[in-house]
Amino acid sequence: MWSANTLFTLAVVLPPVALFAPRGTVVIGALAAIAALRDRETRVHARDLLISPFGIVLAIALVWPLATTFWSPDTDRALGVWGSLAAITVAGTILLAAGRTAANNAPGRVAQGLLVAGVLFGVLATIELASGRWLTGLVRGSTLVEVMSRGSAILAIMVFPIAVAAWRRGGVPAAGAFLFALIGIVVALPMMAAVVAVMAAVLVGAALWGWPRVGWGALHLGILAAVLLVPPGLLLIDTSGLSYAATGIPENWLHRVHMWRFAMERFAEAPIFGWGLDGARALPGGTAQIPQLNGHAPYLPLHPHNAAIQLWVELGVVGAVLAGTIVSFFLTRIRLLHTERQARAAMAASVTAWFVIAELSFGFWQNWWLAVPWIAAAFWRAIAEPTRPQRAT
Repeated sequence: MWSANTLFTLAVVLPPVALFAPRGTVVIGALAAIAALRDRETRVHARDLLISPFGIVLAIALVWPLATTFWSPDTDRALGVWGSLAAITVAGTILLAAGRTAANNAPGRVAQGLLVAGVLFGVLATIELASGRWLTGLVRGSTLVEVMSRGSAILAIMVFPIAVAAWRRGGVPAAGAFLFALIGIVVALPMMAAVVAVMAAVLVGAALWGWPRVGWGALHLGILAAVLLVPPGLLLIDTSGLSYAATGIPENWLHRVHMWRFAMERFAEAPIFGWGLDGARALPGGTAQIPQLNGHAPYLPLHPHNAAIQLWVELGVVGAVLAGTIVSFFLTRIRLLHTERQARAAMAASVTAWFVIAELSFGFWQNWWLAVPWIAAAFWRAIAEPTRPQRAT
């Protein structure tokens, strides 16, 4: 029960951390991983994961970013980013192992924690929306929208494991109630990328529920296309005439298109090996202002707000192909997981939500953002499989 109780606690503390101190997500994830190591079964599962094909893929995924730190514009900073990436990967693997232990012993306990998390997300976000972010001001001394934006991104990903937990405990009515309520809150919160993500996730989940074979193939190909084809395809687009006056498109979205095109132009200057890990923040010309946006926005404010493009620019073609291979590996593992069609569809929805937000917002190497999918994966590992009788402890 120790790992199940650890994940229960992680689920309960996630909503307030996500909404009021989202960068602390990596801290609570690390603490949960450390706590889970007390469980011998979790330690065994973690060891097995690290020496399995899963662990080999993770090791390969870490080797190339490490190599690129040596030609990054700031090697010391890049090595620090890589160290954080490696630590989060190890902690995430332990959390995943804890999820397996919980699934074997007390999956219902984790489901309970997720239901509490769903209620807390709903109550806290509703208070914030109704009060003009009073709690944020009380906790942080300011009412910055940016904080709740990160919280809405985390909620967009967590909607679906919470809904499955409700389905496990109360059937379709409970799942529907949580799903509609939490999606409504995501829509009301101040982050358009999270709204786009959750809507795309719902469509993907519905497609995979109704047409699983076609749906999984389409999802797989769609994500691979977004990772491998769309970034270099941007080099074929002429963005010189893209302005609000010419298109009527809001400038914050036009800014992204200009950023993406600029980043891929820099990629073309170092196409094979890239500019090095975390090198996007130092690309030549990145601080120049975009004339089509009236000179009020830089070409590249620290990162391109697109995970795939950031990987192309920093890790080159080698890194992009590696990323595509890793994506295929993990999507295949999810598709083959022994669970009901509904649960697999919800898992695909959760992956879609994370991927869409990653393609529209946040730097890919931000610690809290890297921790979120590992935390979600641990919950999924605990509750995805059909409930089995609990073993005696």
